[in-house]
Amino acid sequence: MSPLFVYGTLRPGQSNAHLLENIGGEWLAGYVTGKFFESGWGAATGFPGVILDAAGARIDGWLFISDRLTDHWPMLDEFEDGYDRILTEVTTADNRKLDAWIYQLQPPQK
Repeated sequence: MSPLFVYGTLRPGQSNAHLLENIGGEWLAGYVTGKFFESGWGAATGFPGVILDAAGARIDGWLFISDRLTDHWPMLDEFEDGYDRILTEVTTADNRKLDAWIYQLQPPQK
């Protein structure tokens, strides 16, 4: 079971945090590197987004850790239309490296 790294509206205290809070789990601070966009494009217009890049800037967020997360991927994948769920490495506040899922912006349509 891999946790989910969130950086936008699914974070604690944000407008869509209830989607994860209703699943139940724990939160752990962490970060990824890449490029952060205040507003995505396509289906993600108006919502923040990330494109991962090991040489990019630090993007702070939260790891959501729950044994029940696997049962909720279909709902979360549908909610995150405009993003791709991919596995990446997250660095925690105490410098541990963990594999976690993240919703990354889909490439813009040409």
